Amino acid sequence: MEVFRHSTHTAYAIRPWKVGRRGLIVIRETGNRLAARDLWNVRNFRFWVWPSRFYRWHWFIRLPFFFFSRDNCGMKIGHPNLYLWVIR
Repeated sequence: MEVFRHSTHTAYAIRPWKVGRRGLIVIRETGNRLAARDLWNVRNFRFWVWPSRFYRWHWFIRLPFFFFSRDNCGMKIGHPNLYLWVIR
């Protein structure tokens, strides 16, 4: 497992991305975390769904206790400060 440390997050590559194979990365936010006082802020309750130009639906759901995002790069699911990124 490879570890990539950045100023705002740490990435743990469980399975690296290669052509024809999906990658799995766990992201742990270390800098810009969601503070306890911001849990019930209105901006942290988001739900967006929109189609792309290739007829694939893109999702972005962010709640104080749940995070789900699907776009062209892959899928992210988990908590806003700790989530699993599945790269296509």
